[in-house]
Amino acid sequence: MEILPFLKSIAFERIGGSTEEKKTSSIIIKKLNSFGAHPYIERFKILSFKPGTAQLTVIKPYNKTYKAYPVGLTGSAKIKGNLRYLELGTEKNSGNIKDKIILIKGRFDYKNYKALIENKAKGFICIDPPEKKLSCFSIEENFIKQSGKLPGINIDFISGLELLQKQAKEVIIESSQKEYETTSNNVIAEIKGSRLSTEVIIVCAHYDSVATSKGVMDNGTGSATILALSEYFLKNPVQRTLRFIWFGSEELGLRGSMDYVTKHKDKLEEIKMVLNIDMSGDILGKNIIIVTGNKDIEKFFKKSSITKNAVFEIRQSIHSSDSLPFAKNGIPGVGLSRYGGGTFYIHTSEDNIEFVNEESLQIIKNASQDFIKFIGNAKKFPFKREIPDSLKKKIREYYTNRRGM
Repeated sequence: MEILPFLKSIAFERIGGSTEEKKTSSIIIKKLNSFGAHPYIERFKILSFKPGTAQLTVIKPYNKTYKAYPVGLTGSAKIKGNLRYLELGTEKNSGNIKDKIILIKGRFDYKNYKALIENKAKGFICIDPPEKKLSCFSIEENFIKQSGKLPGINIDFISGLELLQKQAKEVIIESSQKEYETTSNNVIAEIKGSRLSTEVIIVCAHYDSVATSKGVMDNGTGSATILALSEYFLKNPVQRTLRFIWFGSEELGLRGSMDYVTKHKDKLEEIKMVLNIDMSGDILGKNIIIVTGNKDIEKFFKKSSITKNAVFEIRQSIHSSDSLPFAKNGIPGVGLSRYGGGTFYIHTSEDNIEFVNEESLQIIKNASQDFIKFIGNAKKFPFKREIPDSLKKKIREYYTNRRGM
């Protein structure tokens, strides 16, 4: 199938747990049914939000109001306090912030969020990267469970720069948003292996988006690509079972994939490998393969004809996407992506179809297809089911520092 037409059909905001995310799961299911697949849904509970309104007002030493978005899941609030700029990554700066509103460039992980609360900050303001429209993002539900809630808003780069240049001292932040408990869906379609059906390869992508974004590149492209792969392998099955999964609520903290590995803990041994596609189709992008497994997989890609038809950057590392909960449970993963051009605009309202074309989408699709055929038809699975100690350490640090788990 051509990937681009389907991608256009899901180019709208798809926040985890929202009506729009559920609409997208129905669109995916309808398409899978048209292929002759037998898809099903697994639901899981989450805390989600609807983007609201926010503003920042400087009251000393000058008066000005700046447009903002609430940071998702940080509640509604109106607070006044002295402003302090805090550079992330400098631990010594996290003290002496009691009762202050903290200005931060960029996003932060759980470790930083926890430090703000432990040092009794009153609230926080995040600054977007330069040359991007104002974006709306969310903290993770687990942050709140572990450390409590802290009011936060997000402003654009120019506004943040002006606050520092004019030495803003006292500010008021106001935010209003709706938070609600709901469910999100994982969509699953399985193609039974012709001979080694008890050995499973997972092919996955997340289909949700961040707030205020159409999520074309991130990750409508990945969702559409694995849909095309499912159609191909329904017609051309391999010897091992292929389990295609469209994960919900990845942008809220890998919620769909984490729920999946928890629910299926007793059946994870059957999974040999996970292939995850997170962003593709970037016209001006570059092709990336991230191997979360042993060096033999990395060496294979560097020598294989699979990567000869296009230039790929190949490295052994971890990937903050839906393959990681599997890697945490000892299952190697391969992440394929194409990014670096239009992906600059991900997580904003400018993540649009204009940065994607069919030719660029087919690069990742074709490489994935060839790799799946290779591992799906090998007489003996060609790679060890293991995660090297160096990557295990990175995974532990990721979950502790970034996710608070």
